[in-house]
Amino acid sequence: MSLLKDLPKLLRSGIRRYDVPGASLAIHRRGRRYEATAGVLNLETGVKVTPDSVFQIGSITKIFTTTLIMQLVDEGLIDLDTPIRQYLPGFRVADRQATRTVTPRHFLSHTSGIEGDFFVDSGRGDDCIRRLQEMGSMLPNLFPPGERISYCNFGFAMLGRIIEVATGRSWDQAIRQRLFEPLGMRHALTLPEDTVRYRAAIGHLPDPRNPRSNLVSMGIYVFNKDILCQRLIEDARLSESPHDFGYAIIPNTVRRDKAYAYKFDGYWQDIGTVESYYQANMELTRRAPSFSLDDYWPILTHKIHSASLRMSEQGSVRNSLISSGCLIKGEVENSVLSTNVVIEEQAVVRDSVILADTCIGYHSVINRCILDEGVNIGEYCYIGFGHGLIKEDWNITVLGRRVLVPPNTAIGCNCRILPNVGPDDFTSNAIPSGSIISKKPRQQSNVRKLYDTPL
Repeated sequence: MSLLKDLPKLLRSGIRRYDVPGASLAIHRRGRRYEATAGVLNLETGVKVTPDSVFQIGSITKIFTTTLIMQLVDEGLIDLDTPIRQYLPGFRVADRQATRTVTPRHFLSHTSGIEGDFFVDSGRGDDCIRRLQEMGSMLPNLFPPGERISYCNFGFAMLGRIIEVATGRSWDQAIRQRLFEPLGMRHALTLPEDTVRYRAAIGHLPDPRNPRSNLVSMGIYVFNKDILCQRLIEDARLSESPHDFGYAIIPNTVRRDKAYAYKFDGYWQDIGTVESYYQANMELTRRAPSFSLDDYWPILTHKIHSASLRMSEQGSVRNSLISSGCLIKGEVENSVLSTNVVIEEQAVVRDSVILADTCIGYHSVINRCILDEGVNIGEYCYIGFGHGLIKEDWNITVLGRRVLVPPNTAIGCNCRILPNVGPDDFTSNAIPSGSIISKKPRQQSNVRKLYDTPL
């Protein structure tokens, strides 16, 4: 009982320890409700957390969706072991067997095998889940349905779509009428605009300007000469040291001395890694890149397109830098295209860097990728699937020079497809995230996990 009485104190201690802006906690025990709040809802405004404040609860909503599905089972409207296509005739993923056999039970238990981290913007409105269903038609299977467990967000979205079809209501309407209202959950919300009526918490990310630990640049080093000499001498005497600046000297400096992050901005940009190269190119898609020399000498023009850019009536370009000789029949957004790149009809290139003489096939999607020169992507491909809600620059997929991707192929995020790989080198039409594919020297499987293989 003393623990329950100390809840406010424990919660305040917890948010300080784990650097959480604010939290709310409630425990119901033996007919009594114990509440505690701590911190603020917004670091900028300083509005305090109260028991009636609302927070985003993320995947806890999967319990709500599961409850709705089981209500429909009790009503005889669906059966957990009937294939999904019985309820969603247009349902399709890349694997034909999975398309025919995956069931609601597979989705409820996360055993469908379908790549689940499919976070794309399908817009607003009552048909947004239906649009997401169509957009997921090229998602690959990581394993056959029922073989093992793999968390699948896409599967629960499809359960939401089944609820819509079975009830004739949108998921938002169904959950309010079937759960929130009967249970008196007056503060349960599904749409962001509804939060304006309440004290609502906003999301927070760490502030790089005020780091909680020492930082040091891996590109530019500024040392006190005497301290650097001392650290080099010490490292030379350690037989177990790798004698590497990045692995030994820098970490030791951070631990023992004062180390500060160098603000690496201005005209010069570090592009020594795939991630930094990608970041520098994405900066070019901004209207005023941070490394423009000045207002009189901008990096790129604000013109919609140049005379040498060819674009069909169906083509569209948004926030992108397009070089001469490109042919745009599909959609390009937040991307950089070098010369003579072809984007075929209904193809989508998003947040990507495409080098010269590359062709993106009909109805293919390129998402957060770097494609080297001469790459050819077949029809109905999805390159770079599996990104989370928060975009991370470390999980960029890279295709080397003159790679040929066969039609109907899906390649996950954080993959490396090495130069000159062709259709015969792909052992599957679904390449999981974190894989490397190289030119096959002989008849053997050449797909391996990126994090298991030294680069």
